[in-house]
Amino acid sequence: MCIINTGAIIEHECTIGHFSHVSVGSVLCGNVEIGDSVFIGANSTIRNGLKIKDYAIVGMGSCVIKNIGQNEYVAGNPATFLRRR
Repeated sequence: MCIINTGAIIEHECTIGHFSHVSVGSVLCGNVEIGDSVFIGANSTIRNGLKIKDYAIVGMGSCVIKNIGQNEYVAGNPATFLRRR
């Protein structure tokens, strides 16, 4: 089970893990892998082919251009590492 909010776009071949949340207006380009219990903030964009590991957080409005490790919190444009969760 996961939450996909209004206006989110999930493109081809994406996978979303259990208990993850894709917020309003977010875009997951093709072949993105989202782990378990991940939070993607509103209006974020995830570049194609990336992996976001379990328990990661992507701040709202972020543009993710590289993989995100487990328990990492990233934000910004481009998204940069802020801290471990």
